[in-house]
Amino acid sequence: MPRTQKPLVQALIENVDCSLPMDGFIATASGLVDWLVTKDAADSNAQLQQGTAQGQLPELIERWLAAHFFTQFYTQYQQKTTGRAGGTKQGQTTMVFMNSPWGQQACGLDVTGRLAQRSKDAELGLRRVASVHGGNSNSCSTDSRT
Repeated sequence: MPRTQKPLVQALIENVDCSLPMDGFIATASGLVDWLVTKDAADSNAQLQQGTAQGQLPELIERWLAAHFFTQFYTQYQQKTTGRAGGTKQGQTTMVFMNSPWGQQACGLDVTGRLAQRSKDAELGLRRVASVHGGNSNSCSTDSRT
């Protein structure tokens, strides 16, 4: 069950179209935070529950992750021009959670460091698949070693 709500996620994103669906991004973030909390509960010092008053840290991480997933799908402009229409989109897909300010904030809030490590592991996995397929990381086949 998600810990955060659509208006809280929307408040993090500048110029968000409130009519766009967000439930899937919140559900994805919730699943990842469930994984973090489960791993943390198995840890002897349960850092996530101690991070803020009444265990609010998991909700904050989920909120920022949902904003990250939303902005990855509906890519935000880093720069727009109107004369002869053009623009630059934010982020690099190879940076996983670190390619958006929302993902960076989620990693920063995760006192366990697991989210940042998962991002690094995924980035290395992307590189490994790209090298196996001659630099084409868009291939549908995957390296069986990953």
